[in-house]
Amino acid sequence: MIAIRSPADLKRSRLPENLHRAVSRVLADVLEAYGGAYKPQDDGFIYVLTPTDTDAYLSERLGKRYQDSMFEGISYDSDTRTWHVIYLQNNQCAISLIISDAEGLDQDIRQRIHRQMDAEGEE
Repeated sequence: MIAIRSPADLKRSRLPENLHRAVSRVLADVLEAYGGAYKPQDDGFIYVLTPTDTDAYLSERLGKRYQDSMFEGISYDSDTRTWHVIYLQNNQCAISLIISDAEGLDQDIRQRIHRQMDAEGEE
């Protein structure tokens, strides 16, 4: 996973163009919402999943609550072929996961995304 907490992090990341666009949009929204009061360590930040990330690894990094809960929200951007997943760590801290819809995506992550999207479609 690649952590993006600021525009400088995004610039250093050298992400592929589609991921860069997806992260840029989310980061711009976060910075606009918080303004100068944004504190990534308290308010949350963006993780970009890499092809080697697995659902088990996400569980290790994000904690037990990750396995026990649904995502707060999920959307698909067909322009960038990415999912934007919002995962709440607590009442203040929201982690955005940018996940590329690539063939190499861990199947457990893909199944989790589709399971949740199907559940949201039933509401």
